[in-house]
Formats: sequence, structure tokens, C-alpha cells
Amino acid sequence: MDFGYTQDQEELRQEVRAFIDGNVGQGLLDEMEGGEEGGRGPEYRDLVKKVADKGWIGISWPKEYGGQSGSRIDQYIVEEEFMRRGIAVGGAGSGAPAILAAGTEEQKEFFIPGMIRGDIIFALGFTEPQAGADLAGLQCRAVRDGDDFVINGQKIFISLADFADYIWLAARTDPDAAKHKGISMILVPMNAPGLETTPIKNLG
Repeated sequence: MDFGYTQDQEELRQEVRAFIDGNVGQGLLDEMEGGEEGGRGPEYRDLVKKVADKGWIGISWPKEYGGQSGSRIDQYIVEEEFMRRGIAVGGAGSGAPAILAAGTEEQKEFFIPGMIRGDIIFALGFTEPQAGADLAGLQCRAVRDGDDFVINGQKIFISLADFADYIWLAARTDPDAAKHKGISMILVPMNAPGLETTPIKNLG
């Protein structure tokens, strides 16, 4: 059994590497490292749009939502080559597969094409000051109020929080359930009233 890549997959890898060489300059790398101000900026957004124009975001996602219904291996090749340079593109994280698996049709029609076009970037809102690797210990709460949720809590070390369009937020919606249950994922726009972000400066 041959576990190697096909010729087309190797050609895709070389194409992605060449694209990165031609489009990822020192300015963007400095931006990704934080620079003087920290966070991502216009160069990163431009790169995501260029990658989207190549059709490399959502290669394996369904055509009906703007993807190519292609191979997951192709998707992984693209992501792997960018991660070799320390760059995550698309900003989808675990969001897109979860939306495809469990989201409403309205959510699929809005978020998936938006991510594929590079118009929507997610931050992953899991870690809290009291709950790092042990997510069952998270304390951020979401209480339903009519058609809305009122969310109270704090997250920390959230990559892209200063730049994303939405945060993929883990919040406790059933405080009476066992600590590893009663947790929901809520898609929160980063411009939601009352949501604030504070940069954390570190050594990179």
C-alpha cells in the first residue's frame, strides 16, 4: 500500500510554497510576531483574501456553500505549508467543521461562504484565567434572555481576538449540570455591545 502523496498533491504543495515565498514578507512575519503594537493587521487580512482567491480555504468543504468538495488531504497540505511559516490562514479553526456538522442552515449559508471568501475570521474563545487545559472548569456564563444570550465572563490568551470578526465562544449555559456538561458554543460578533479586548504583551 502506498502512503505517499499523489503527483497532483505534490504539485499543490509546491504551488503553495511558491505562493508563500512570493506573498509572505518580513513585514507580515513581524506582524504575526506582534511587532510594537501586537496582533494582526492589514497585511494579514490581505494575505487571507489572496489565499481565498486561490480557492485554498475550504477545499474540502461542500460546493453548495462555496467550497470545492475536494480532498481533506489537499486541505491539510495547504494548512501545513502555511503553518511551517507560523501562519494560520482562514481563521476557521474548529468552527467550520462544527457548523457543517451541527449548525442551522442559516448559519451554514452565512458563515461557511464568508470564511471561504476570507470575509469572516474566527477567534477561538476557550481558555479562561481559571480554566486552561481543563475546559470543564470554565466559568463564563450565557443566560438566555428572549431571543438573545446575556454573556458574562472573561477569556484569556485568545489568538486573533484583536482582529477577528467573530469569537467561537465556549460558555456555560446550564450551571446545574455536571462540570463537563452544560457548555455551549456561541458565535459572538466581536463588535457585540459590552465585549472588550485587552492586549497581552509577551516575549513572542
